[in-house]
Parts: sequence; structure tokens; C-alpha cells
Amino acid sequence: MNPDAREIKRRRRTALTLYTDGRSLAYIGKALGMTVSEVYGLLEQEGVVEIQIEGTGIKDPLLEAPMMPKKQKTYEELLVENLRLQSENARLRRRLECVENPVLARS
Repeated sequence: MNPDAREIKRRRRTALTLYTDGRSLAYIGKALGMTVSEVYGLLEQEGVVEIQIEGTGIKDPLLEAPMMPKKQKTYEELLVENLRLQSENARLRRRLECVENPVLARS
């Protein structure tokens, strides 16, 4: 099944765009469903000279999305968390003292 002229033009533009972004011919071929030699031919038709098979090694931004940075806590949030942890520690300390000394548990 041969693609029509419109499809060939779309593939040629897509191949050129991906090539100028630094993608390898194998990557472009996979994206367009073509072989490396077919992609090479498309780029030659577009007038690209000195075609590099491997590209420039730029990673695909969609495949390698950056992690979202964690939200930094404000000073007030840190103070509230610190007070909560201190009260929890005091509660656990009292509970441990009651377990160790049953006389305290009765009072």
C-alpha cells in the first residue's frame, strides 16, 4: 500500500523536524513506521546534506519527563509540624512510663 502525495509530504516534514531536533534516524523511522533507509531518502529529498545516522543524542522529552520537585514547606508549616511531633513524643513518653511503672498508670 503506497502512501499518497499528502502522506509523503507529511512524513517528509515530520522527518525533517525530528532530524533538526537531533533525533537518530532509527528513532525517526520508528516514529513514522519506516526503515532507516526510507528516512534517509526522505531527508535527501528535503535537501539535507551530511546526514548523521545517530543524531545528536538528545533524549526524547516525552519519554524522559522530569520529576516534579517537592513543594518546600513554609516556616509556619515547619513550626506546626514540629509542635505536633513534640506533643506526640511527649504522649508516647508518658505511655512508656506507665507501662514501665504500673503505679503511675493507676493515678
